[in-house]
Amino acid sequence: MTDTLPDRLCVNPKSPHYDEALLTRGVGIRFNGKQRTDVEEYCVSEGWIRVPAGRARDRRGDPITIQAERRSGAVPVRWAGGGAVKFLMLVYTDDALLEALPEGEFDRLMHGCISHADELKDEGKLIESQQLEAASTAKSLRIRNGRASVVDGPFAETKEMLGGFNLIEAADMDEAVRIAAEFPWAKYGCLELRPVRDFAKVRARVGA
Repeated sequence: MTDTLPDRLCVNPKSPHYDEALLTRGVGIRFNGKQRTDVEEYCVSEGWIRVPAGRARDRRGDPITIQAERRSGAVPVRWAGGGAVKFLMLVYTDDALLEALPEGEFDRLMHGCISHADELKDEGKLIESQQLEAASTAKSLRIRNGRASVVDGPFAETKEMLGGFNLIEAADMDEAVRIAAEFPWAKYGCLELRPVRDFAKVRARVGA
């Protein structure tokens, strides 16, 4: 069986775009930033999906569907649960390098970063992203010999501080690195990428 999904696929057996073998295997569709499980038909190249219009049916007994257009580009599809790995991209920045930027440059970089993040969400490659407050607002907790110690600031003494994170999906580490390189922050610090462990397996192993 081919690993390439068709440009168009439909769940209705009466459609010429129906393929039982592919549907049995499972297809994952992310549309306008959301994972969809109600898709009756999709077309990758034309950028649309068809979803049920409630419980309404036509005179042949088939669900009545409505067509939804994607905001931009093709519809991203992949085998459900197959191939993609989650990676946590930790964004460390050097305040000295950021403060040396010309006036307005940081906002310009941030605008481009947010716009690109929105594109990655639409493509199903970015799951979540957040920016953190300054490292000076942090507190670090350590417990030794039953005694807790809470101190101001981050754990590590370093110029590069954790500024935010992105949770992404990629086929492998090479693709994850390529995605990370599309963001500007490696020029002003470091982007650390780590595969997310399958916690369901950990839970099963320890019986939790």
